[in-house]
Amino acid sequence: MRSYPSWIAGLRYRGPDGINRGSYCAHNLKVGTRLDLIAEPDNPHDDHAVAVKHHGHHLGYIPARHSWIGDALIDEDAVLACDVDKIETVGWIFHRASFVGLLVTIVKDRQLAKTRMLSSRPEDAPRRKLEEKARDACLDGLRVLDYIAPPNHSFSSEMNIEASYVEARLAMSGFDHDPALVDTLIGIAQGLVVRKPSFVRAVNAIAAHDEHYNLVCEAAKQLVEVSGPNQFQSEALSRLLAARNKFSAKGPRK
Repeated sequence: MRSYPSWIAGLRYRGPDGINRGSYCAHNLKVGTRLDLIAEPDNPHDDHAVAVKHHGHHLGYIPARHSWIGDALIDEDAVLACDVDKIETVGWIFHRASFVGLLVTIVKDRQLAKTRMLSSRPEDAPRRKLEEKARDACLDGLRVLDYIAPPNHSFSSEMNIEASYVEARLAMSGFDHDPALVDTLIGIAQGLVVRKPSFVRAVNAIAAHDEHYNLVCEAAKQLVEVSGPNQFQSEALSRLLAARNKFSAKGPRK
């Protein structure tokens, strides 16, 4: 894997949710903390903008001079990991971060990066196998839902809807109720950066299975209700309808 240095731009401004970014970073980040890189193709200032987030909080952006990171995220085959590499702080009474250095890594194995296994110990192999099976069962649906509701919408509502989808999908696949497994899969959903080719493949995959298709459609409708109309939703819902019509013309789905 190849790693490159970068930093968070815009720390002196407040985040969209009102947080003081400098204060938040000083008190909640440390060297080695994993951050999320989220492409913002509908950003009015830069269609290759990349937001840096931690637990849903918008901390700022990758600097424009590091535009290769946005290009890599838009590239369907690229998966990036982002870790805090350095934190410089100022202030004695009002402690805040003045600089947060990042280490951006190009990850070779896409699925391994997204799964976030709980342990690599041999005795945990049964748990890893369970998580891999769950990931495969849910990933296509999560890609569709992530495309419909990009990360600039209501974080808590999106996660609640996606958690409900994950729980229902796991039950359909024969998994017992397992909160830890649901949390793992929601972590995967938070890390997804879904581009159009990936979304189209995911829609075609779920459209072949009637119960899964209906489950994703129901979750998609809920996301539209909570986040309001946007270009992603219009395209996504049209694609879902087209996929249903295509498989209906071929006969009953599985």
